[in-house]
Amino acid sequence: MSGLPSMKGRWVIRTRHYEFTPEWRITLIVISAVVLFTSLGQWQLHRRAEKQRLLDAQEVLSAKPPIPFRRAEESSLTEHTLIIEGRYLPTRQFLLDNRVHRGQVGYDVYSAFRLKDGRDLLVQRGWIAAKARRTLLPSVNLDSTPRRLLVQAYRRDRLLPEFGQTATADRWPVRIQNPDTDRMAELAGLNLATRLEMRLLPGQLSALVVVSPSEGLQPEKHLGYALQWFTFAGLTLFLWLKLNTRSRH
Repeated sequence: MSGLPSMKGRWVIRTRHYEFTPEWRITLIVISAVVLFTSLGQWQLHRRAEKQRLLDAQEVLSAKPPIPFRRAEESSLTEHTLIIEGRYLPTRQFLLDNRVHRGQVGYDVYSAFRLKDGRDLLVQRGWIAAKARRTLLPSVNLDSTPRRLLVQAYRRDRLLPEFGQTATADRWPVRIQNPDTDRMAELAGLNLATRLEMRLLPGQLSALVVVSPSEGLQPEKHLGYALQWFTFAGLTLFLWLKLNTRSRH
């Protein structure tokens, strides 16, 4: 086999039966595409492993018996199902905008909950459908009857940037763009026991459409996406070799 540069921007590699003549600019594009497709496939595998870890953690959490909120340490709140006792503050509720459930637009509802010791929590009660007209807000009526509820603490790693008008407390419930517990506490005048949000478990009194934390994770779909990207990489490389190789006879 021999290889030597061509004056026409192509490399020429010859064997006894075949001649390989790739054009260098196309070759750079092909290499870049293969690297990109491979990286995307590896990223999908990483996402699969990440979601599988979340599912495993959820299974461990659901197997643990619930404990009273007052007995849990702040650092371990997300590791247990929690029992909270107190009452809702019906006039202090928030609607997290642009939440889609099974193809329908709606809101996640956050309600202020006052514990027996006088501190407050923000309880995410689930999803509710939006009205046909955006100017109309859905009814999220509550009463202040004492309750004993099961919740799971949830920590958000980051909040998305906000665009448009900042939420104000001139009308309740307040429509918000981000589940920022500090901002919500400020608007509602709450004394938060923790900055974590509490997610109501299915079947609890006052629960709306509660979406399971494991719903939509589906680690296996990322394996399919990864195989697609690796297939694109292999196909690109195959076509590059096929189109630049010809028989010397």
